[in-house]
Parts: sequence; structure tokens; C-alpha cells
Amino acid sequence: MTVCTKRCKIISLIAITACLLTIGICAVALCKTLYHQILHKELAIANHSTGYEMWKETPIPMYLSLYLFNWTNAKEVLEDWTIKPVFKECGPYVFSEHHIRVNLTWDERDNTVTYYQKRIWHFEPDLSIGTLQDNITNLNVIAATAAYFVRSKSIFVQKIASFFLELKEKELIQTKTVAEWTFDGYEDKLLTLLGELNISNFNIPYDKFGWFYGRNNSETYDGNFTMYTGTDNIDLLGIFNKWNGVSWTGDYTSYCGIVNGTSGELWPPVKKYDKVAIFSPDLCSTIWLSHQANYSNETVGLVGKKYVGTDFVFDNGTKYPEQKCFTNDQSFPSGVRDVSACK
Repeated sequence: MTVCTKRCKIISLIAITACLLTIGICAVALCKTLYHQILHKELAIANHSTGYEMWKETPIPMYLSLYLFNWTNAKEVLEDWTIKPVFKECGPYVFSEHHIRVNLTWDERDNTVTYYQKRIWHFEPDLSIGTLQDNITNLNVIAATAAYFVRSKSIFVQKIASFFLELKEKELIQTKTVAEWTFDGYEDKLLTLLGELNISNFNIPYDKFGWFYGRNNSETYDGNFTMYTGTDNIDLLGIFNKWNGVSWTGDYTSYCGIVNGTSGELWPPVKKYDKVAIFSPDLCSTIWLSHQANYSNETVGLVGKKYVGTDFVFDNGTKYPEQKCFTNDQSFPSGVRDVSACK
């Protein structure tokens, strides 16, 4: 019979403790690895994953708030252009917004999905101040755009445009309803005429004008997007590598035209990034947001990061030289960007 001495017991206890500690550390590491693997699998955009179901049809309520400016002394200004225009802010006119991804095409080799996006808006009268039938007076955008465009055309085209603009002098200021200014649009004889003249490099794809005309329920207005699914690399989740089939828009030179960033609704795991990127089809370019602060929600126990737009976004290259490529060699103050090549 063997009797374990006190020293033997101590050594055995240390050995058992070390084994248990090693097993515990390995178990924690393994659980953490398994947790991340399962989480990444569910977050990645693949058929029937949790991330896919939430991405395909966004479940989070979204709202668009529009403010329009009513020109209150338009008649006086039209009679005397030395009078300072007076505008009154109207709204907000609030619309619920719903996104659905359609016509999905999967590329398993590149781990991407190409899709179109349908955006649906509904007016929310209970959240709005005013109705869609409110009258808003403002500048005739069609006439102003036509005058700006023909400034660089031939004398012949300029004279034709001047003739019709003079005929429409009394219509340089328009009064339309909120519905017409936004989603419904309104017909304009000048718009029809410009379309019939078939002026080179002056494409008019619409029969009406409205700031959001042609967007509601459209599957093609925003173009098609090619996005990484994150199935092979979760750090690429949601990042675009193409828009309308190309990785560079051609609307701006240098890096300003590169397709980059996410839609703003789906993100890869955010690390210690100073900036994050959102690609905007309305601007045909990427917007960079800067990290402002961290915040926590004690109710659900989540920690988040807040990113905001700064003066970097619409700088003309004066403060941030890398932004100069957005000007296309034109002279605009910071805060203004010419998107005529894009839209």
C-alpha cells in the first residue's frame, strides 16, 4: 500500500488545478471562436441567413423629412430684381421609407451579390406639419437649368433658348403643390420642347419635373449594386465594389470617382476606424463620415460608435486637397458640389 505524502498531495493538487485551468482557457477560447464563427455565418449575406433576411427587406422603420421653402415675395422680386427674396420654411413633410432588394444575382467566385433596390415612400400626415396640397412658390427649375446649360452652346441654340425663355418670363417663378414639387411631378411645356429639340449631350429622360419624380416604387432608378456578401471575409460585408457594373463612376477624376463604402444600412464589424464610407448613388460618389464618440445603451447592454459628416465631405479642396477632384476644375465654394455630370 502506497501512502501519498503531504508533498505528493500538494503536487497532485497543483497538477490537477493546472489541468483544469488549461481546459478552462481552451474551452473559453474555443467557445469564443465558435461564437464568432456562428455570428459571422448568420451576419453574412447568404440564402436563409439571419443577415440575409434582414438585408433583403429592411425591417427597421425609416422616415424621410422634407422641408420646402416658399417664396413669399416672388411677384415683387419679378417686377424689381433689386428686392431681396424672402423665403419661409415649410414642413416637415414626412414620408415613411421602405427598402426591398430585388433581381439578385449571386457570384460565388467573388463572393458578391448584384441587385437592384426598390424604395417605397408613403406620406405620413400624422407626423407632418402641412399636407401634400400645400402650395409652394419657388424658382422655375426647368427654365433656370435650361438657361444654365445653353450658356456654353452655339449662338443658334442660345437664341432659340432665349426666345422661348422670354415667352415664359412670367413663368420664371412657379407655384405648385408639395406633391408636385416632390414625388408626383408636374408637366412643363419648356421641358417638352427641350426634349423635342434633341440637343446633343442634353438628355431629358422624364416627361415631368419633381425633385423625387420617378423614384417611388422604381427598381431601376438607383442603378444596380455589386456588394461583397462577407461569406469568405466578414470584414468585407456590405462593401460595394461596383455600381452599374463598374468600379469607377467616371463622373469625377482620381479617387473621387471610385465606388467604395456601404449602403449605410449594412456594415462589416466596425473596428477602430477613424472614418467609415457610404456610397451615395444620388451623388455618384462616396461620403466619408468621421468618428465622433462612443455611446452605450444600458437597457440592452450594447456599445456603439457615432459617425457624423464633417466639413471634409463637401470641401472644395481648400482645406482638404484630396477633395479637389470633386470640383472637376470648376470654382465652387466649400459646401457646394456640382452633380450635373451624375444626374
